Amino acid sequence: MQLAPAHVDANLKLGIAYLNLGNRTAALQQYNLLLNLDPEAARQLHNVIFR
Repeated sequence: MQLAPAHVDANLKLGIAYLNLGNRTAALQQYNLLLNLDPEAARQLHNVIFR
């Protein structure tokens, strides 16, 4: 069984949760983390943050 490196999906969902709670700074920190882990997930979070 192969595990997802650094739990990309969890970091994406955490970024969205931070944004929903009004913590844009923490959401952007998750975005920066995702840039190195999974650029596609980072793009998805970017689209949510800047919609």
